[in-house]
Amino acid sequence: MADQRNAIDQYIGVGIGALDTPVLLLDLDVLERNILRMSKTIIGEAGVGWRPHTKAMKNPDLARLCLDAGAHGVTCAKLGEAEVMADGG
Repeated sequence: MADQRNAIDQYIGVGIGALDTPVLLLDLDVLERNILRMSKTIIGEAGVGWRPHTKAMKNPDLARLCLDAGAHGVTCAKLGEAEVMADGG
């Protein structure tokens, strides 16, 4: 992730108009807080397994954040989604 962080840092302070689109812009602190809250609610309080659907994220790095927060896996509806997740580790 350090290499990814360095790649991302080059865009800090760049105006939105200068970015190639489409582009995904996230506040990582908010994202991580929301993922942890979701994990706590679903796994901790409800006591059920959590397998977020990849159609909502379409990104292996986001799936990894969910797994690191306690998700039991991810759900893929289409072969292409599964291939993207598998290629991303």
